[in-house]
Amino acid sequence: MTNQLELTHPSSRTMESWRATLSALKSRGETDGPRVDAAESGLSYWRCHTALFREVERGTVDEALANKALDILTTRPRR
Repeated sequence: MTNQLELTHPSSRTMESWRATLSALKSRGETDGPRVDAAESGLSYWRCHTALFREVERGTVDEALANKALDILTTRPRR
């Protein structure tokens, strides 16, 4: 059975939401597994988003290119 968090696109939740989810999981002793992986991926997405769009605001990176980079980062490779 597939966990809903595994199917959730990282941008569908805020960084704070992913952080809270990861904290809750770890506080209950769940330090690995698909739900932890999903929360960590969500946080990674938002760290990348923040860095890329900081450069967009500075004018050093085109917004379309930043969005494309984020799309590439969130595409799961086929197994």
